Amino acid sequence: MLAAFKKTFFLVALCGYHWLASVQFVLKGKVVDATSAKPVTAASVYLASTSVGTISADDGHFVLDRIPPGKYDLVVSCVGFGHYTRQVSLAQSDSFLLIQLQPAATALKEVVVELSSNGYYDPVENMVVDGYWGWASKIVNLLPFDYEPEQLGPRTRQQP
Repeated sequence: MLAAFKKTFFLVALCGYHWLASVQFVLKGKVVDATSAKPVTAASVYLASTSVGTISADDGHFVLDRIPPGKYDLVVSCVGFGHYTRQVSLAQSDSFLLIQLQPAATALKEVVVELSSNGYYDPVENMVVDGYWGWASKIVNLLPFDYEPEQLGPRTRQQP
């Protein structure tokens, strides 16, 4: 009889362990602009130090699912807004959060692209401007650089 009790206890303990290991939670929420209360679309929402993440929908809602119980740092960010970080604890039930992002203006430095007309081929041009003589050109490298155009060879490209 003692052997039957041990087997039953072992099976119950094993099933309980499997149940605890399979418990997962869902974190739902909505990301809004703190000043206007309008939904924020395409905000990045993720749990730091995990692979769990998503982006907010057009209406600001998001869903993170299959989250094991525990404490996590929730990080939310979007272009034009400041970063938001909050610790969340998932232990007993699913959660819903209303996240208010503060608008943040970001000033970028001015970029000036000039075409050299000195008759020399400019290899740096290929690193900065994709295109020829500004027709349908786009900037491909914004890193600052220094060079001496007098030390470069003659142009080899022809006008299209």
